[in-house]
Amino acid sequence: FRSNTKTTTGYVQDVWSVTDAFKVNFGFKALKVENEVKAVVGAMNGKIESKDSFLPQVGAVYSLDNGVEVFGGYTENMAAFVSAATSGPFASQNQTVVDYVAKNLKPETSKTFEGGLRVKTSRFQGVAALYHVKFDNRLDSASTAPPILGLPAVLSNVGSVTTKGVEVAGEFRMTD
Repeated sequence: FRSNTKTTTGYVQDVWSVTDAFKVNFGFKALKVENEVKAVVGAMNGKIESKDSFLPQVGAVYSLDNGVEVFGGYTENMAAFVSAATSGPFASQNQTVVDYVAKNLKPETSKTFEGGLRVKTSRFQGVAALYHVKFDNRLDSASTAPPILGLPAVLSNVGSVTTKGVEVAGEFRMTD
């Protein structure tokens, strides 16, 4: 197989300094990924496109005294289909499957909220953050028959998954 991936992206971003202590960054990106696979031997050829014209992002940071910052943000993103012949839609090596994916499935997307606190002093730096991520159009493959029959697995959008969590990290320097 010979594969070609063409990625086109554009973005607009800006930072608004509301005060010396409070900054807001915002913007959006547009993303288009075209995956094409052609068989060097055999007949499978296919092109699958993943695109989203508006993936917004906004974040804010408020600096307190003594190296402490409060931050928060919201981001949307998209994961393009994989063009390798070993994973993703082309792994089936079946033209019908590739055509079905190209016409019917959507790429995975995510919406992320996060917020927390950062601390930086001469000896210590650390972060404590909360996050909430919702993934939509999750992709998964399911067998259509026992493996001995040789039928390809079917790739499908299987709904959404939400993950929530806490991230805590720190570093203390004992000496200069």
